[in-house]
Amino acid sequence: MQGLSLYWKNAQASVAHVDAEHYDDAHKALLDILGLHPSSVDYYSRVAQSENHLYNLMNLQGQGEKFITAYHALIWGDRGTDIATADQTLALLHWLGYSFDANPDILQMIFNRYAQKLKGPVIDDRPLSETALIRDYAVPVPPDTKKRNYIQWLVDSGKTSFEALRTEAGFIDDKSPNALLYLVMRFALMQSYWKTSIDFHRSVAVNTVFDVEQVRSEPQFINVKQNAQVSESRFAHMYTPLAGVTNPNETLVAAIPRLMGGEGVWQTLHLSELIAAAQSLVNVPTARLERAFAEHIDLCSYRLDAWQQGMVRYQLTAMRAAQYNNQNENPGGVYIGAYGWLENVKPEGKALTPVQLPEDLQSVFNPPAPVGTPAPAPIMHDPTNEGYIHAPSLNHAVTAAVLRNGYNATADATVRETMAVNLSSERVRLALSFIEGIRNGQSLSALLGYQLERALHDGSSFAEVDTFIYALRKEFPLQAGKLKLPINPVTGAADPDLAPIEAQEARNVVDGLALINYIKQHNNPLYPFSDSNLPPTQNAAQDKVINDAVNRLLDINDALADLALAEGVHQ
Repeated sequence: MQGLSLYWKNAQASVAHVDAEHYDDAHKALLDILGLHPSSVDYYSRVAQSENHLYNLMNLQGQGEKFITAYHALIWGDRGTDIATADQTLALLHWLGYSFDANPDILQMIFNRYAQKLKGPVIDDRPLSETALIRDYAVPVPPDTKKRNYIQWLVDSGKTSFEALRTEAGFIDDKSPNALLYLVMRFALMQSYWKTSIDFHRSVAVNTVFDVEQVRSEPQFINVKQNAQVSESRFAHMYTPLAGVTNPNETLVAAIPRLMGGEGVWQTLHLSELIAAAQSLVNVPTARLERAFAEHIDLCSYRLDAWQQGMVRYQLTAMRAAQYNNQNENPGGVYIGAYGWLENVKPEGKALTPVQLPEDLQSVFNPPAPVGTPAPAPIMHDPTNEGYIHAPSLNHAVTAAVLRNGYNATADATVRETMAVNLSSERVRLALSFIEGIRNGQSLSALLGYQLERALHDGSSFAEVDTFIYALRKEFPLQAGKLKLPINPVTGAADPDLAPIEAQEARNVVDGLALINYIKQHNNPLYPFSDSNLPPTQNAAQDKVINDAVNRLLDINDALADLALAEGVHQ
């Protein structure tokens, strides 16, 4: 896999991406990126013939010897006839880990120079649809009168008859589908039947002489024997009885559907799983089938990540099987762990101080030392460490880190409130309720004023402070009094009561924001806030109710500021 990774990484350089260096035209790079597709769109086939087949074909024309001489010269050149050392493809296979003495059959094949595009349908001979299924291709199975699509035909044939699969019997007008999905699924079922037959032969003791390697690949010529080589089809053993498995006069290929799913018949498990998987695709729309098929082809071809994960899956299955055999019970899985470490980690040399533990923890972490032994070192603490912050996500943690860094960089012993942010749940909920009011068309000044007047009105049950609401409205008006008003000749001050009614504005609430700004300007949050125009209180109870209401107003405004700051940093 590591060797293949080198080829895969080199191929990455040819894929269009935003920082590719081989593009001189940015527009072409953009179009190439937009033209990429997550899975295969077109499919090609490349025909190959064996050397023996082509030799015999040319020999019919009297050119056999010339062909074989020219072909060997092309392949081996002056390097001799030792293809094991001369063939670069085989050398590559050995470098990738191929360790068998025999050459793979594919190395003995002669491929056509060009690959041919498969122009037939991939799923169906109708346009792909997100709702329509594959059309009917097969005749009904009595007593059923409903025609079947080819996937249902594959399922039914796989369950009942290998001969139906081989001869493609049961299609309407005896015309079998040419969709690529059908061809692949039919081949897979036939291969699974072949694998099942091999497993049955292996499991029967009297057939230990059965040579699996002899039937693993198809001979180049069927019923044409050359140099004592096998000339029968690799399916031939399926059409003979197998003692201990088949009934008298019953072939193995006829017995497999009967034995499928039987208790203890492990040989048919793969075939049963394949048929069940095909059954799950019968009622899937064609467009979805096309996407799944394209991804499947990709996973089986160029998707190196799938091959790597397949090796992991194979190893995991082997480990669980070993655990099952050793424990004689259902496997419980395996433990998977990941470990890492930091290198060159050194202390900063900060001055540490002992941790002042509570009494109940003192005896646990700093127990008295036994007589004659030195006292254990106390737990030390870095006083400059600001501790940790619990956050629901990495982005929230980054926001908290930026806010705390801003606080640490600006706050000092005398001014601790600079950049201080308090996002407790109560403050956040309160601030969000005010933001919702602003979204509904209210001003912040009016919302704060409503909050203040409500607090003063509710506080009148402890001390009568309703009379101060009008005075605060007049001193910090939301709308009224902000126009140029007539002067009262007696008092010499602007008097809204002397203005005509059409020139007056609503005097219905205190301007809460103006009150807060006034308090911050004079740095006096206690009534009357350095304002001589406000009437004096009569007792301490009135002072407490008013000051508590104002302090809550300041806290709401601060919560809004904290939330706005935190949200701005987070975004």
